[in-house]
Amino acid sequence: MGLQTELFVATDEVAKSYDHKSAGRVGAVQFGGLTNLEFETLWAILAAEEWTPEKHALLEVGGGEDWWTFRFPAPFVEELRKAGPSEISVAAAAWAATEEISGVASDVEPVIKALVALAQSVNGNRGMFVWTSL
Repeated sequence: MGLQTELFVATDEVAKSYDHKSAGRVGAVQFGGLTNLEFETLWAILAAEEWTPEKHALLEVGGGEDWWTFRFPAPFVEELRKAGPSEISVAAAAWAATEEISGVASDVEPVIKALVALAQSVNGNRGMFVWTSL
């Protein structure tokens, strides 16, 4: 079994305790093979910036021996919220061409669309998170 990736919206409390036992139970969207690094490069692409770990790092909020949960920072969520169809298409082409993805735009466009939908559902004390497990 490969790398598992789940994207979800929850409170910080739920996200901190999200692990293999709770995977898939909070309306998560599942994708395989993506880590925080791939999402960080997408953030830089959406913001039209060069990726730097100081600026584009996701915030680790939980983890165990073989799993990690990261929060998408508010500026990244905002970039996703405002992405329309043309921005999604352009970002998908650029993201697919990165060394981390090395694929085609049609492979990653559904991921970006899922991220945009999740970002648009963030409200109140809920944030957007990614959980990965080996």
